[in-house]
Formats: sequence, C-alpha cells, structure tokens
Amino acid sequence: MIASAATTSTAWPAMLLAQVTSSEHVLPERLRAIGDHWGDTTLPANSVIVAGSILLAVMLLVALWIGWKQRRAQPRPWRVFHRVARHMGLTWREQWLLVRIARHGQLPSPLTLMLSRRTLGYYTKQYVAGRPPRRRATVVRRVVAIRQALFDPPDSLPPHTPATPGPA
Repeated sequence: MIASAATTSTAWPAMLLAQVTSSEHVLPERLRAIGDHWGDTTLPANSVIVAGSILLAVMLLVALWIGWKQRRAQPRPWRVFHRVARHMGLTWREQWLLVRIARHGQLPSPLTLMLSRRTLGYYTKQYVAGRPPRRRATVVRRVVAIRQALFDPPDSLPPHTPATPGPA
C-alpha cells in the first residue's frame, strides 16, 4: 500500500503535465469559437442603446423628482427672508443690501438683521467701515430707510379705534 501511494504521488504531476500539453491546442480553438460566436449576436446594438437611453432617462426623472420633493420639504432661510422682506415692503435693492451686510458679518441669514435695531446698527457699522468713503453716506442713508421700514410704524395708517356699537 505504501509503494502504490508513492507511485501515484509521482504519477499525479505527470498526468497534470499531460493535460496541460494536450489542452494547449484546444484552448486557442475554444477562444476562436467564442470570438466567432461573439460577433453573431441576436440582439442588435441599436436596441441596446435605445433601452439604455430609456433606462437612463427614467432614472434621471426619478432622481429629479426625489430631489424636488426633498427640497420642498426643507425650510429655506433665504425664501423666508424674501417673503418677510417683501411683506415689510422692502425693495429688491434693499433686500440685496441686507444680504451683503449679513454676508460681511458672516451671519447665517439676513433675517438676523431684521430682528433688532441694535443688530442692524452693529453689523451696518462693520459693513460701512469696509466701504470707500464716498459710498459710506449712501449705504447709511439706505440702511436708515430700511430701519424705518422695519421698526417704525408707518404714519399712513390711521390710529386704531375700537369699534363702537351702532344705534339700536
């Protein structure tokens, strides 16, 4: 038994070598057959391109729809700022000035400037200090107009009078 195990262990590499040498001729023939068959596809390339384009378009539409839904669900400080500023009667030019002051002061939103006179005054001073001297008076004048629109009640509204009951 031990002698037969020794002969089989030496015969094993010889058998592998014989298989490798015999398959040397078969392998190129198989590759050639695969290559010949590869060119003979049953599905035209145009169909693959059209199907891929349709799939890509559908994926793009789904991604845009999901992005639109998520964007609408999140509150936008800039959108809120523009709505409040419009409601307060600020023009686009005045809104843009508040945006520039907020950016200069590295504030998260220009809404911060609309919360308090002191906040608006503090960041306006910082902003004006960096402007050329000939522009400072114009900026201050515009900020004063914004401050009056935001924090001073308009004079055009009549004073509030309680409703009096009419004659019975």
